[in-house]
Amino acid sequence: MGLAYCQSWGVDEDDRILQSWKLNTDTLDSERWQQDFINDGKDECQRYLVYKNTIPNASATLIRRSVYEQVGDAEESLKLCGDWLTWIKILMQSGIAFTAESLNYFRTHAHSVRSGSLKYLVYAEESYRVLDYVLQHCNIAPETANRAYEIMLERWYEGAIAHRNEAPTHARIYKLASRVDPMLKRRLLRKALADPRAAEIEQLQEKLLNRNTRIEHLRSRLDATQQELEQARSQIAAMESSKLWKIRKGWCQLKRMLHLPTNE
Repeated sequence: MGLAYCQSWGVDEDDRILQSWKLNTDTLDSERWQQDFINDGKDECQRYLVYKNTIPNASATLIRRSVYEQVGDAEESLKLCGDWLTWIKILMQSGIAFTAESLNYFRTHAHSVRSGSLKYLVYAEESYRVLDYVLQHCNIAPETANRAYEIMLERWYEGAIAHRNEAPTHARIYKLASRVDPMLKRRLLRKALADPRAAEIEQLQEKLLNRNTRIEHLRSRLDATQQELEQARSQIAAMESSKLWKIRKGWCQLKRMLHLPTNE
């Protein structure tokens, strides 16, 4: 046995209990984490950790030192999914034990990395990296892999809707996801066509296109006006430098000095 963990209470900055972290695993199996269990590590990865991090925080875990040293240090290249990948590496070498009693309190801060506004994109990208590792090191059944692909796409898609302007990030995720999921393009198309927000997004894009067209039209008119202004300035400069203009200007100044009518 290389890793054991317990259920956790989620608390806020003032130590008020918010919820049980059992909600984190209910989407996979609402009954399994209601009771204690012991399982083979590889089986745990193939059936549960392939989808999400079912061990949500390190403070609830006990790890056998020899196993931890065998797999190396904790995964620090991932901001949100480092623990998840570390658990998988440990469980590839050992078994797992769980107690359903909530013996741990896990505090979430409003401005923590986990609760940041761009966490969906970070989580989506790192989830694909974790899935890539599992697929390479575990014998994953086709139906399990297909479900994992759908879950990963859902995470990315929601982040894409919330942060449409993060084009470089989406391009990077797409490149990674295409390598991991061979049917990604088909899934994306099916997801977009079934999304009730697609019409709204299309309308917003059309409004944006119309606005950009109007802006370009106004810019063209401004450029034309500036050109006309420059031409007028050049004509005035030419007139002011002419001999006739200088004589007329002097005559007008003389009439003003003598208080003669200037309109004659």
